[in-house]
Amino acid sequence: MDTTALRQKLLDLAICGRLVPQNPDEPAIELDAEDTVPEPEQPFEIPENWRWVKLQNLFKFVDYRGKTPKKSPSGIRLMTASNIKQGYIDHTRMEYISQEEYLSRQSRGISQKGDILFTTEAPLGNAALADLDVYSAGQRVITLQSDNVEKSLFVYFLISPFFQKTLKENATGSTAQGIKAANLKKLCLPVPPLPEQKRIAAKLEQLFEVINRCEEAQKQIADTATQLRSSLLQAAIQGRLVPQNPDEPAVELDAKDIVPESEQPYEIPENWRWVKLFQCISVNPKVESLDDETSVSFLPMANVEGGYRSKYITEIRNWKEVKRGFTRFTNGDVIVARITPCFQNMKSAVCQNLTNGVGTGSTEFHVLRCKEHVFNKYLLYFVKTPFMLQYGVSRFSGAVGQQRFSSKEIKIMPFPLPPLTEQKRIVTKLELLFSTIDLIPTHKYI
Repeated sequence: MDTTALRQKLLDLAICGRLVPQNPDEPAIELDAEDTVPEPEQPFEIPENWRWVKLQNLFKFVDYRGKTPKKSPSGIRLMTASNIKQGYIDHTRMEYISQEEYLSRQSRGISQKGDILFTTEAPLGNAALADLDVYSAGQRVITLQSDNVEKSLFVYFLISPFFQKTLKENATGSTAQGIKAANLKKLCLPVPPLPEQKRIAAKLEQLFEVINRCEEAQKQIADTATQLRSSLLQAAIQGRLVPQNPDEPAVELDAKDIVPESEQPYEIPENWRWVKLFQCISVNPKVESLDDETSVSFLPMANVEGGYRSKYITEIRNWKEVKRGFTRFTNGDVIVARITPCFQNMKSAVCQNLTNGVGTGSTEFHVLRCKEHVFNKYLLYFVKTPFMLQYGVSRFSGAVGQQRFSSKEIKIMPFPLPPLTEQKRIVTKLELLFSTIDLIPTHKYI
C-alpha cells in the first residue's frame, strides 16, 4: 500500500473517532455552549462525547503575519515558514534576529516550546510542534497556544486530509494561496475528551513510526537495487556478465583505430577491442527533411524518464513546426542528455515507434547512430554505466548549472567493443536481470 495514502487514512480514522476504542465514561471537554459549533454546521458526525470547536475557542493565536523582522547574523532563532513541515521542524535553514528585536516582538505574544506552529502561506497548512526553548515565529507563521489540549494530536488534525481540504476552500490568492488569521479562527476541529486525545496521539505516533521504519527499509532496498544495476552494467562492459566464447572473432578494425594499451581504462577480454566511440557511431547525424505537413514525433527532455528504464512519451507535431531549432533523430537512434543534471540522471533511450520513423526534440540531446558492428541496446546500456557517467562529468564544460558533455568529448571517449553476438547476449542478460530487480518494490510501498 502507498504509505502516503496509509498516513492519510490513519489521520481520517483518527479525526473521525475510529482509530482507538471509545470510552463513553470519559466526559467531554468543558466548554460554554456558545463555544461549540451548532449541529447544522458540523462537517461530519463524531462520537457523542466529542465536541466541534472553532480554532478561536480552542487556541490563543500569536500572529506575526505582515511584520517583517530585521535579520541578524546570530542571536535568537527565527522560525520561518520554510522551517515548518508537515508534522516536524526542519532546522536545515537557520535565520536569526537580535535580542532587541526579539524583545520588541513579544508585544504580540511569546511563542514557546511545545506550541503549534502553523504556516498560513507559502506553504499553506504545514503544522508542527516547536522544539526550541527560545525562538521567535516569523512571517506567515501563526503560533497556536493552549494548556487544555494534547497539542501533538492537534498537529495531526491540522495536517489531516479533512482540515487541509477545508483550508484550501477558505484560502485566497491564485499564485500563492494563503489564509487570513481572521478566517483561520473560524475553522473548526473535533475535540475528543482529553484522555482520548492522548490515546489517539500515542497511537498515531506508534503507527507512523512503523511506517517510517518501513519507508526507510524501502529506501535501503531502492538504494541496493540501484547499486546492483550499476554493478551489473559495469560488469557487462568489462566482459564479466556473460560467459566468453573465444571462438567469436573480434570486430575487424585497423590497428590505428584501436586505443593504445597504455590509454585503455581497464582490461577487457581478448576478443574485445578498445576503440574511440566515433569509430562505432555517428554523433548527431543528419536527418533528411520531410514535407511540412508530415506528422513526426516530438520529445521534450521532460518526457524522458531518468534512471535505468529508458521510457519516454512523445508528442505529435507537424514537420513545419519542429524542423528548425530542435535535435533530429530516427528509429533506432540512441538519445543521450548532454546537460547537467539530466546527464547524471541517465536520461537516455533507444528511439522506437516514432511517427513516420522520425522525431525531433530538445537541443540538449546527443543523437548516437550505431554502425553495423554495434547493437544500439548495448550502446544504450553503456551510456548508463558508472564508467560513462564519471567520464562525462569529468569532462563537462560551461558555466555552473549549464555544464554539458560536448559532442567533441563524446566522440573521442574510449568504448569497449565486444563481438556483435556477445553484445546481444549481454543485452539479453541485462534485460532479464533488470526485469527481476523491477519486481522488487523500491519506493512508497510497504
